[in-house]
Amino acid sequence: ISYLEQKYTNPNSDEGKILLSFSSQKAEKENRIKTLVEKVLTNGDLIYLFNVNKLTEDQAVSLIQSQQKEMLKNVYTKRLQSQLSDELAKAIIKEVNNSRLHTYFHGEDFAFFDKQGNFIGEKLKVSEDILYKIRNTFVDGKTLEMELEQPPTGFSLGTVMTTLAVLMRAGRVIAKYNGKELFSWRDEGVINIFSAAREFRKAAFKAVSKSLSLQQKQEIVQFLLDIEADKHLGLKKKIDFNTNDFELANAIRELVKHFADKIDTLAKIEKGFDTLFPNAAAGKDFLEEFTGPVSEANYIDRATGFLEQKQKFSDAVKRILNIEKFIRNRLPYVKQW
Repeated sequence: ISYLEQKYTNPNSDEGKILLSFSSQKAEKENRIKTLVEKVLTNGDLIYLFNVNKLTEDQAVSLIQSQQKEMLKNVYTKRLQSQLSDELAKAIIKEVNNSRLHTYFHGEDFAFFDKQGNFIGEKLKVSEDILYKIRNTFVDGKTLEMELEQPPTGFSLGTVMTTLAVLMRAGRVIAKYNGKELFSWRDEGVINIFSAAREFRKAAFKAVSKSLSLQQKQEIVQFLLDIEADKHLGLKKKIDFNTNDFELANAIRELVKHFADKIDTLAKIEKGFDTLFPNAAAGKDFLEEFTGPVSEANYIDRATGFLEQKQKFSDAVKRILNIEKFIRNRLPYVKQW
């Protein structure tokens, strides 16, 4: 009838007169339906999960709203008390002060960080649900958004984006963006992923399947700090206890390569190097065992293998530094004799 009403707008035409009759009948039936619905809502029974509630005019609206909320709870069984905005994702990646990270979140659902900036949110519902989705393979942001907005989770885009930004910062996920795999929240391109929903949907994410234990990580970080790795390598990304596992494995590789190259440099400077320091070549061979590429497949093994040889590496570094110091400060005097 709505189509006919738009087509025949002249009430004085033959078609218009017939249409007036149809429209009148339509209005009567609509009013009848409205009356029946109102009667049901004010005098009927509301049945949900085998519970029967008698509806009256006074409490029909409030009772129906209450039952609707119960239905949502039973459908969205993992729904959170609140949601996060997508703008927050970018802020988490940009924040330079670890101790401020916890101030971005409120409520038990989003207790991702402690006051020192350490990640403590791996057992949160939102973290577990997202990590489960990406446990075996890379999943793009668009798919994650679509699947997680459905029951039983009902997560908003902002909640998914920000949680993945947190997991990226915590070193719990790897991102793939513009053909590159990104292991650290500091890597170039990560900020772009979390700055716009469009870019987030194009990126893909995968959970880190293995990680260093807390003790292993602390041991590696402390060793690198004690040996002043930042100073030797001139690192822009300072090593600390929030450095993720992949970055630590890569820092180990760079540090080892630095000292292996130093032996080559010293050998070029001093012509009689091999004669004066016969054990240096063996030290270089040992170091070169750790200079291979670091990848998703091997970075944990690289880090744990280094831990097993940590003392041997420390001894090798001390010998190299002593050789360098001797060549620079003592060898000229020795040659004068």
